[in-house]
Amino acid sequence: MTAMADLPAPPLPSWASPLTTLYERSPGAAPALPELARLLYGGDLTFPRRPDRPHVIANFVQTLDGVVSFAIRGRSGGGEISGFDAADRFVMGLLRSGADAVMVGSGTLHADAGHVRTASFIYPDARQLYAGVRAQTSARRTDPLNVIVTGSGVVDLSEPTFHTPGLETVIVTTEEGERRLRSEHGQRLNVTRVRVVAEKGPVPPTAVTGVLQREFGVGLLLHEGGPRLLGAFLGAQMVDELFLTVAPQVAGRETADRPSFAEGVAFLPEMAPWFDLESVKRAGSHLFLRLLRRA
Repeated sequence: MTAMADLPAPPLPSWASPLTTLYERSPGAAPALPELARLLYGGDLTFPRRPDRPHVIANFVQTLDGVVSFAIRGRSGGGEISGFDAADRFVMGLLRSGADAVMVGSGTLHADAGHVRTASFIYPDARQLYAGVRAQTSARRTDPLNVIVTGSGVVDLSEPTFHTPGLETVIVTTEEGERRLRSEHGQRLNVTRVRVVAEKGPVPPTAVTGVLQREFGVGLLLHEGGPRLLGAFLGAQMVDELFLTVAPQVAGRETADRPSFAEGVAFLPEMAPWFDLESVKRAGSHLFLRLLRRA
């Protein structure tokens, strides 16, 4: 009988270009991804489940000098930062395909207008592969629940996020935000669900994860920004892992309007969160880091 290790690797699709693993600290014992997905990612991808709240992973792409957005109208998304790199889009789709929910702030929703946070949207060529990953890792929904966080209630309900067939969405907001939503949108608000978790001001991260776990069964939450929302989650010690793509370009800054991935928070040295390197992968001159929050 032929040993499993001796079986030939599956043929690569025409669109595929595997990542190269340069370092991996602790490979998982039992495979979680389908074989082709493991081959293309350059290894496996597993996540723990917590009893107290969702396991939160964040995904960002930044330049060599730490910029995550050019902050130019119509060109503020991560594509300009990565150079619309295929490997970066593939990894983003892979993370989405395994997540129970994808979360963004309303500012990110509007800055990257038209973007729908599903795996097949970001990398359509891998649609079938992502479906296989989802069936194996997170079959609760066909696509991850899309979560929009807003304290102010300023949300454009004409965004395709709210009109994609089969895509579940929820707006997590404040009492103040809900009043604005109902005042400005009225009956049009029936395209999504609204959950109120605070009276006013910024939405507390613990309240967001609480409602997502209790009402929507979210065990793995993918945080895609923006920088202020990530800063709030970092400040609350609620970012468990960071997937960071480093693109080989320099954006520069004349003013402070080109953000890093963490804004709105400034840590003292003794309080700054540290992360441990879990893996490093490469595609061309892009580096893909996976980091775990240090306890």
